[in-house]
Amino acid sequence: MISKKSLLYFFICIFSFVTILSSIFTNNLDARYDLLFFVPLSFSIALLINHRISRYFLNNLVISIVFATYFIRNVLAIYVLSISDYFSIIDNFSSDDMNNAIMIMSIDVIIVFYYLNHKMKYHSENYVKKSLSYSELLNDRNSILFKFLILLILLFIYFSWLIVPEISDNYVTLFDFNFSELSSIETNEKVDRGGFKRLLLTLTLLFIKILRILLPIFFFIWIKVHLKYLWMRFLLFCTLILVQFLLIPSQTMDVILVLLVLFIVFLKIENNNRIIFTIGSFGTLGVVLYFINSKMEIGSDSTSLLSLFLQGYFPGVYNLANVFSIETDISKLHSLFSDFYSMIPFRNSIFPLDVSLNTNEIFNARNTVKGQIIPFIGEAFYYLGYLAFIVPLLIIKCAFHFYKKANSTSNIFEFTVYIYITAFFAISPILYHNTILGAFFFTIALPLLLLIKFNKVFFKKIS
Repeated sequence: MISKKSLLYFFICIFSFVTILSSIFTNNLDARYDLLFFVPLSFSIALLINHRISRYFLNNLVISIVFATYFIRNVLAIYVLSISDYFSIIDNFSSDDMNNAIMIMSIDVIIVFYYLNHKMKYHSENYVKKSLSYSELLNDRNSILFKFLILLILLFIYFSWLIVPEISDNYVTLFDFNFSELSSIETNEKVDRGGFKRLLLTLTLLFIKILRILLPIFFFIWIKVHLKYLWMRFLLFCTLILVQFLLIPSQTMDVILVLLVLFIVFLKIENNNRIIFTIGSFGTLGVVLYFINSKMEIGSDSTSLLSLFLQGYFPGVYNLANVFSIETDISKLHSLFSDFYSMIPFRNSIFPLDVSLNTNEIFNARNTVKGQIIPFIGEAFYYLGYLAFIVPLLIIKCAFHFYKKANSTSNIFEFTVYIYITAFFAISPILYHNTILGAFFFTIALPLLLLIKFNKVFFKKIS
């Protein structure tokens, strides 16, 4: 009997081949894309050479995420771009810029897949998963402290919302969300920088992000302990998941990421029940398709809009090509300093500085667009040249580090935090850039890691 891994591997190879042909036979529409077929071809070559990846892409979270994001960027997004007549919203690049982007994306995927293959060849034994224990979180002492912490955060959010009603402008619901509003959700600039209201706004947005992870943990455990039937637990799990879509922030992929993390945690609590895995997978896919469909309702050409969606969320070939056309009077040293300054929480309240535009802002200004993300590899190439290929490896190495920690703990709270950080680092080489990753680490990951560090106060460590 053919295994699921073999079927998936076969499908990916066939689809990659179809994408290569599509890129070859449609490149006459725009001569700048003549060599585009090298992008899916490089993915196929990387996969064939590093075949060990196929054994682990359903068993190792880091490999699964990295593999999926590179597949979407190098294959799926290229296929949709080719059948959408190469429709784009930023078009300031030359043939040389595009060829450079194709070369960088091709080399990038080969190097990253080689690293993943090497990692599994020599270090796969480091990711043996431990079973979780969650009884400690529900004992009298830890339960009271956990509830008290959650209550404090909820009260802070409530009173901050009364003082700063502009907080509501930073979110939309699933029912209101569409592609045309994608770049206008975030409205932090309605609150002046450096003031008390701005401080409350920043703290509230931070606490809401943390609550998205912390609050469901307690409910998951309560459901597991108090409800006997699996279908009832899964129904309540779905309800808790849907609540996440009532507050969609500007970085909308955060919601999908949180959904993934909570699904993994729930699956872990349910001892990897296959029924949940199957239903949950189709349910997650349905939510993602609904998202895409809601964005496509604003226009008649759904293929072009799907291409915009993929290139916007998985910044790919024409985003990268436009990096090479950046012309600015701002020195790289100043823009790099601005990148690091933008990562610091409460920077305008603690030590306000008049800094230049950061790299992503320069990228958007140069291309006269809003809300586009400069590719991480392109940003690294802007500063480091060919040394840029080291950057994705370092980020993925950090993802493996936290994934190892997740599999080494039996504490449900620690497991959730480590999985959340693992997933964010794993998607960052494709979906984000250095400012977003740095801001996440200092505003979300670091506070959660500090909670783990002081778990003798909040969560007694399970020995």
